[in-house]
Amino acid sequence: MALRIGRWGNISLTLSAALVAGAYVVPPGGWEGAAAPLGFVSFASFAAWFGMAVWITFINGPVLFTSLPKESFGRVQHVLFPAYFSASCVLLSLSLAAAVASSSLHPTAAAVVATALACSVVNLVLLGPLTSAAMFERWRLEKELGVVDGALPDDADEEGRKAYKKARKSFGMLHGLSNLANLVAVCASMVEVWRLSHLVGPPAALP
Repeated sequence: MALRIGRWGNISLTLSAALVAGAYVVPPGGWEGAAAPLGFVSFASFAAWFGMAVWITFINGPVLFTSLPKESFGRVQHVLFPAYFSASCVLLSLSLAAAVASSSLHPTAAAVVATALACSVVNLVLLGPLTSAAMFERWRLEKELGVVDGALPDDADEEGRKAYKKARKSFGMLHGLSNLANLVAVCASMVEVWRLSHLVGPPAALP
């Protein structure tokens, strides 16, 4: 089965690869005089991704799930998640590349960003498309067999029952793996947020 990640998915992967590869084409000691701007770009990119990831994972998804019909929710996620994974790849690659170019990449930050980037790439290229395909196949069988609220009609033939059970199992497994990859990325990033919070310290007391 051919997997399609769309135009923006291809663009984001190409840009991400170019950013990471280009970061290593730097003079010894990094770009002179550019450490501060590159540090800002690295931090801002990571912060933008972290905020987006927390919103999508813990706010957007649950709110839409409880507010929309099942099929409408699925179609929204089918459009939203490729954009989310594409943006994640670009922002995380930009954060990693800027840190490398400025010669200020901390080992913890490298591990966290690389983990989150790998999870995003896997979701964009593999798990996301497979999950969408399994979702549409499940919906197709539900319409053909007359499934209501997940329950097969009594007159459904054995072949249809097996196909529907297989489709449900496939979708559940792929959806679970996609969610797990996303949660790994978000939880790993919290390690870097914890490290950065100790560098910055508590906010100054208001007068």
